[in-house]
Amino acid sequence: MAGGTRMARAAGAAALSTLAALTMHVLAGGHAPAAAGVLVPLAVAFAVGVQLAGRPLGRLRLAVLLGASQLAFHAAFSFGGSAAPAAHAHHGAVTLGSVTLAGDAGSMPVAHVAAALVSYAAIRRADSLVRALRRLAALVSRAISARLRLGTPRVTPTGATAVVLAPRPGLSGRLAVRSPATRGPPGIA
Repeated sequence: MAGGTRMARAAGAAALSTLAALTMHVLAGGHAPAAAGVLVPLAVAFAVGVQLAGRPLGRLRLAVLLGASQLAFHAAFSFGGSAAPAAHAHHGAVTLGSVTLAGDAGSMPVAHVAAALVSYAAIRRADSLVRALRRLAALVSRAISARLRLGTPRVTPTGATAVVLAPRPGLSGRLAVRSPATRGPPGIA
C-alpha cells in the first residue's frame, strides 16, 4: 500500500475513533479534557493506525483493538487534564437519540462500548465508502465535463460547422448538425 494511502487511512481511523470516544465520554458525564488530553491520544491512535493500515485485521482482532483503544481513550480523557474545573464523573447520563442511559456508574462503560461499535462499523466499511465516494465523484465529473462540452461548435475538415449533442462515443443518439457543404459540380450526384 502506498505511503499516502496508509497515512490517509490512519488519519481517518484515528480521527474517527478519537472523536467517537471523546463525544461519548463527555455525553456520559466525563469532563472535556484539555487540548493535550485530546491531541496526545489522537497522535498515539494515528501512530498505531499507520502501523496497522493495509494489514488485514479480522473481525475479532479489530474488535479487541478498538475495545483496548477505548480503555486507553477513557484513561487519557480522565487523567489528561480538564478544560473544566469539575471533577471527572462516571455518573452522568448518556443520551443516544431518544434513549437516555441512567446516570449511574454503568453509563461510562456503555458510552465507550458505543464509541467502539461506531468506530468498528466505520472502519470495517471504510473501503466500500471510499470506493462509493470515488465513483460518485467520477460520475459527477463526467457529467459536468459532458455538460461543458455539450453544444460546442467543432469545425470539420471541409470547413462545415458541426454541433455535437452527445460528445462521448458509445452513447446512443449521437446527433450532428452540419451546414451544407459544396459537393462538386451541379448535376453530378
